[in-house]
Amino acid sequence: MPDQSLTPPPPAGESGHERSVTVTPGAMVTFEGSPARVVSFGRNSEQRLEVLIDTGDGLRRIPTTQFFATLADRPPEPVGASETGSPLLQQLPAQERQRIEDRYRDLLQIRTGSRRGDADGDRERGALSRSYDPEHTTLTERLNLKSRELRDREIPASSVVQLRRQLRAVERDGIEALIHGNRRVGPQRISNVDDEVLEIIGKVLADQPARARLSVKALMTTARAALIHAGIGEDISQYKLRDIVNELSRSLDLHLDAKGRERVAMKPADAYRRRLVSRPGEIVQIDATTTNLHVWAPGVGWQRSTILTAVDVFTRCVLALRVVTGSATSRDVAMLLWDIGRPTITRSGYPYELVHHHGMPTLIVPVLDPDEDPPHPVLGTKPALIPSAIVVDHGREFDCEHLVSACARIDVDVVFCPPRAAHAKGVVESLHNSLREIQSLLAAYKGADVSNHPKGVEDLAALTAQDLRDALWDYILEIYHWQEHRGLTALHDSATPLCPAGVFEAYLESGGEVTVPTDPYRLIQLLSSKSCTVNAYGVNIEGRVYNNATLVALRTHLARGVSGPARRLLVFYDRWDVSRVYTRHPITGEWLCIPRAGDTTDAQMPCSDMFDKAIRTQVIRGDHRPLRPNDAATARAQFVNRWAPERLTDRNEARIRAIEDSRQHDYAHDLQDAPPEFRRLAFGDEPARDGLTARVVPATADSDDILDADLDERDEAVDLDDLEEFDPDTDTSTGRAP
Repeated sequence: MPDQSLTPPPPAGESGHERSVTVTPGAMVTFEGSPARVVSFGRNSEQRLEVLIDTGDGLRRIPTTQFFATLADRPPEPVGASETGSPLLQQLPAQERQRIEDRYRDLLQIRTGSRRGDADGDRERGALSRSYDPEHTTLTERLNLKSRELRDREIPASSVVQLRRQLRAVERDGIEALIHGNRRVGPQRISNVDDEVLEIIGKVLADQPARARLSVKALMTTARAALIHAGIGEDISQYKLRDIVNELSRSLDLHLDAKGRERVAMKPADAYRRRLVSRPGEIVQIDATTTNLHVWAPGVGWQRSTILTAVDVFTRCVLALRVVTGSATSRDVAMLLWDIGRPTITRSGYPYELVHHHGMPTLIVPVLDPDEDPPHPVLGTKPALIPSAIVVDHGREFDCEHLVSACARIDVDVVFCPPRAAHAKGVVESLHNSLREIQSLLAAYKGADVSNHPKGVEDLAALTAQDLRDALWDYILEIYHWQEHRGLTALHDSATPLCPAGVFEAYLESGGEVTVPTDPYRLIQLLSSKSCTVNAYGVNIEGRVYNNATLVALRTHLARGVSGPARRLLVFYDRWDVSRVYTRHPITGEWLCIPRAGDTTDAQMPCSDMFDKAIRTQVIRGDHRPLRPNDAATARAQFVNRWAPERLTDRNEARIRAIEDSRQHDYAHDLQDAPPEFRRLAFGDEPARDGLTARVVPATADSDDILDADLDERDEAVDLDDLEEFDPDTDTSTGRAP
């Protein structure tokens, strides 16, 4: 069923659907959203009128009030045009597409009587207007009626002559005849031509851009000769051949001479330069330029460096800047994209900041005391955002698979400028001219001209690549972002002088929004990638093997089966950190860090050695630091004192005394409440010996009182002189004579 939103409200005098519907036995109606047929009308036992309908699943009796209420609440059936499936129609703006679809429905109603093109179906549903019923009206009557309706609605092109002309065009070419007023647009003009004919003529036209300009007659003769040589296309007329050549030669610029075609080919990026930039980050220009001064590189000495810069076209703000020793690589450009999303500029070089992020998605700065200043000095802040498109040239560091694939993973478009056309990225080129002037103020400047280098300029070099980077950022944050830019004023059509920082601030204050990256794994997606097979020993990246337990468990999903090939795993790796690689779990999608497999027993931190050293430098200042020699000696002396023999003896005696006291207390408490039979078990049935007197000790007495009372009784009742002397020869066990 067509979309009801495509159906305009019926105007005065037009009945897109009938105002009243006559329901008779046998009529088709829509009941509860499904088609049904009225069988008969009757009365029930209470003499109330009912309607018997057939829903397809069975017969149902419902009261007439409910039946007609359902019909009254039912929305009118949509009578829009059928689906056209035209790609040209979908490319039009919504308002223009609606206008063409409405006119197409009007023409369908003139030709068939139904706005859907199905008069019989509308008649069965009761949605066919009687004024356009082809059984009661002619084509001329429907034309005149539709012309009057369109004039009453003040719609242009509503005369009978114009409607008749459009009706013939639609009968011949469909709805596309109403688009732009053309009979046929694009490949639809040659849709009914044999594919082999199109292929042969296409090959002929593909060879023409390298030749001089040919006349149309000569070009058609060449195409006809190719068809005759292939033995096909004899029935194609000259007029049809001209249409085929015209459609297949579009964008080849064969109407120009050879020099004109070369000039057009040199400017394929004009489309982006003519696009209106509407927000920060929509277009970011990136370029690399060599330095005009010598910098010091450890292990190399004095060396020329490369400056990588990213500039936003909307605000002219510098979003990222890197100074690379030697030539820039695709990895440096990928890391420059990562720097675009970082708002804070800190000092460069070890230990302030790691220029290369070895294995870590973000730079972690452990702050031990919140009241203390951060250990990394901050140079300033800049806009941080996610670029939508970057504009680069065809340099080796830009035109490579690594950068293009990385941009595709983070959803960033790459626009390449034509060769020898520096004006295509004039914003970043203008910045580089300013940076060359700033370099001339620093030491070791040798000039841009090779033949004009002064002698001994290398001896003046006192900057490293990181120092030069900090100096350039200092100029950009303090001066460049706040000085007037004439190109920026012209871009925004402003009578007020504008600067990059002011434009960005004004954009935010006026309600603008910027997209800032928050995914810490975005950096990993910018690294080099390789599709690997997971073997029993792990994955192999440039001769290095990486493996762990998680990767071994993935072999159940990725290894080769009996009758199926192995599934490959996309692995990300960094040439500056070969100790680990990264990948995503194919089932859960979580990020995995796979360490390098080897015979060494050394421990591997979850980051590189360089990052580990920076972390330990910060941690050693806090509580988790190793003991100094004096601290260790004092700690050992205190340990000896805590475990000295005399202190250990005192501790053991105190523990034994506490255990005995607890036992005596529990024993006395149990005997106080015990019955006589349990007392006899404890003391026996023998009468007390002469001189022995029993003393009752209260239950509240502690163990010391019980022990003192027992000793006093024994001292009073027993005389030690009356005891027999022990003789070992008589009895070794009891000390008594047999």
